[in-house]
Amino acid sequence: MVLPHDAAPKESRAHTALLVSPAAEDHRYFRELFRRHGWMLEHATSFGSISVQLRRKAASVVITERDLSASNWKDLMELIQDLPDPPSLIVISRQMSPSGLKC
Repeated sequence: MVLPHDAAPKESRAHTALLVSPAAEDHRYFRELFRRHGWMLEHATSFGSISVQLRRKAASVVITERDLSASNWKDLMELIQDLPDPPSLIVISRQMSPSGLKC
């Protein structure tokens, strides 16, 4: 994955991403990947903490596990669309099938 240093146009959220995943190994992997490219990586382990985190500190991109406890990526997409300046959304899964992302 290549993360351009100038991908975040807004100063308030420049070089910040939010990873939403209950898996500790996802957090370890992405933390190192983003660190190497000069990005800050915020973490959330559940859907309930996402809104609070995004209002506290804006992010350029949100990376989420496809299925979260009590929600899924579609719920997260609806949540971020209501933000004044919504971040991009990337959906990840260890067991992804093309049909898993159909709306």
